[in-house]
Amino acid sequence: MKSLLTALVLSLTTPFALGATMLYKQSFETPLELSPEIQWITTGYPVTQAIVSHMPADGEKSVRGNFNPLLKDPITNMTGVTFTQFKINFSKIDKLKNWYPTTDKIYVSWKFKLDECFWKGTDYDNTDPYRVSGKFAYLKMKEDPATSYYFTMNGGKAGSAALSANSWNNLWEQWYGRSALWLSNGIPWGSDGKWHKLSFFIGKHPDGQKYIMWWIDDKLMKADKYEVDGKMKIFNGFVLDSIQFWHSKNTEMDKSTDPNPNDNQYCNGWQVDDFQVWDDISNQPLPPTPLAPSNP
Repeated sequence: MKSLLTALVLSLTTPFALGATMLYKQSFETPLELSPEIQWITTGYPVTQAIVSHMPADGEKSVRGNFNPLLKDPITNMTGVTFTQFKINFSKIDKLKNWYPTTDKIYVSWKFKLDECFWKGTDYDNTDPYRVSGKFAYLKMKEDPATSYYFTMNGGKAGSAALSANSWNNLWEQWYGRSALWLSNGIPWGSDGKWHKLSFFIGKHPDGQKYIMWWIDDKLMKADKYEVDGKMKIFNGFVLDSIQFWHSKNTEMDKSTDPNPNDNQYCNGWQVDDFQVWDDISNQPLPPTPLAPSNP
């Protein structure tokens, strides 16, 4: 009886009590033809990513790609490209295509991993062994890169990264006076060969102003100079149509070095896994997770 009572109390205090529901999960376990929401090919660009069984974060597989056009990834056997066309289209996911344009909130998360690599380049002089350069993802509206927000990689000892808006959004410039805001969470991450988690929540203030919050490894990215609670204003009409992953520049990695050349890994490779979409989130930066009953 005690264990049943404990389980009931825990269930009422977990985020599940708030009614959040996972609407979509993609761990890349099934063939691509069974997932029409995944865009794998863009005309004019070579395919530089593959579904692999190498060190997944969830299940048995993940997506692995290559930034570097000068070298071949020994795991995918593919030469890289600095622009990656891999994308997930919300408009082709049955549970999202009609729901999301009508709601004020959405929580999205995925796991990412960058090969252990010391990033340096012709245009990127770097002294921090974890620091990287490039973009995590474009959050697109109307399938248009010009109408997007995007997360910019940096990592390093301070765990910093940028939330940016393309120039279409004049309101962003009015609010913050610049197109990119550097935030940090104080937790080192970057090209360390380890899986990390990126997540973000889009919601609305009581006055109707839309905002975005984001976390890396469940630690809020913030800059008190702008928004002390990490709720960065975004365009009220922004509707997320798709997320396009990974973009970098060859001149920011063309002098990178592999700190462990004999570990059968590759310098400048990336992986994505466990992509999830939820219809809400609690005050904690974690998706709802059921807790096992405690022992009496």
